[in-house]
Amino acid sequence: MHNRVGYPLSLTPSFNTRTSRAMPELKDEKDETLASLPELEKCDAVVASTVTRNDTVQYRLYKQRWLGLLGICILNIIASVGLTWFPSIAVTTSDEFGISLERINWLSNCNNVVYFPVSIVIPVISSRYGLRVSILLAFGQPWFQVLGPKYSELWFDLKGRTTSTTLIALSNPVGSAVGHLVAPFCPTVRSSVLILAISTTVLVPSALLIQKAPPIPPTFSGSRPSLPPSQVLRAFLGCSRPGESTMAPRERTDAVIITLTFGSLVAAFTAISVLLAQAIEPYGYDSGVAGIMGAVSILSGVVGSIIASPIFDRYLTHHLGLASKIIVPILSACYIAFIWVARENNTAGLYVVLVVMGIGSFTLLPVALEMGCEITRSPEVSSAVLWCAGNPFTLVFITVMDHLRDDSPSASPPSNMRKAFVFQASFVAACTVFIVGLKAKQTRRELDMQMQYEGGIGE
Repeated sequence: MHNRVGYPLSLTPSFNTRTSRAMPELKDEKDETLASLPELEKCDAVVASTVTRNDTVQYRLYKQRWLGLLGICILNIIASVGLTWFPSIAVTTSDEFGISLERINWLSNCNNVVYFPVSIVIPVISSRYGLRVSILLAFGQPWFQVLGPKYSELWFDLKGRTTSTTLIALSNPVGSAVGHLVAPFCPTVRSSVLILAISTTVLVPSALLIQKAPPIPPTFSGSRPSLPPSQVLRAFLGCSRPGESTMAPRERTDAVIITLTFGSLVAAFTAISVLLAQAIEPYGYDSGVAGIMGAVSILSGVVGSIIASPIFDRYLTHHLGLASKIIVPILSACYIAFIWVARENNTAGLYVVLVVMGIGSFTLLPVALEMGCEITRSPEVSSAVLWCAGNPFTLVFITVMDHLRDDSPSASPPSNMRKAFVFQASFVAACTVFIVGLKAKQTRRELDMQMQYEGGIGE
């Protein structure tokens, strides 16, 4: 006998008995044969668990999780490489094609415009058709970013979930770093377009590495189908129907704080990445130097986050809110400092600020995504909302900062973007103030730990 279960936000598990067909013989990560298992079905997305004679659930991990993780990371890289490809060679592209820098910036803005409507439908499709079908249906960057936390919940346990979310989240800026590094060193802009097209096309089949769900879930939350987006929205608005889950006022407040902070910081860092070459070119730095600076900022952040994520998983797992309160003010200080470090003959200062900015941003990225999952208990919905907020903010940042470029005859140096940096720093600092009120209670993790203690987990 087995249980079809929802995932109420009240976190009170309730079980209704249901018999299901037996699965074929399975093996876990140690190649040990498992007994026939009952199944939990959510449309065609199947999640399974075992029940011992005393009704204790045994959770397990599978090696296939690493292949799927690799597939999502590759897709994220190729989806984001175009974001910084043309901005990193903006001045060269403008000269070669005779178009304005504003039009070149809109090559990146188009991504933000499309992102918003696409990200809204992702939780609905994922809830109905499952993870793998959603990936195969995907047409662009939003799918791979939004579904990352859901993949981590389905395939990884408490000791690896933040690390998995980190790798998926960081693969996106890795693609941006590739754009920064490769594009400036292509012979011509036209040849760079051909290189971009061939490399992305060759890597697309990596989507086939992703499976929809493991036969046996790694955690209690991984065994539960996510709440429908409409139910999460009603809970957030305090309009839950009888029998549905609810959100406490404190959780709603945290959701707003995380969304504002995440959106502003994603927008600020993306704007720096896109506009860096244009921002420092008036001070005598060419496209090659700007590309290296952008890549160093991103890659140092990737390395820092990879080092930090296992620490969060094993030692700071209950202190995500505290970590956010430390990292966010540091990032705010970096954006304020950038107003003055962007000047002639200050290469060392630019590198220092960009490296700290990268490490702080990428360390905070998976932490914010995990906190969103903790609050909503629906990885698809929380991730979609956070990324959905980040992209309109990015569109506003890039558009406003582009128009704040000083092209007046009295500008010193000509076409400098000092006013744009002031706008960026002011916006980020204003949103940073709200982080003081963040509580970030991790109820999902607490329940997972309780259920894991009762049932155990097989490696």
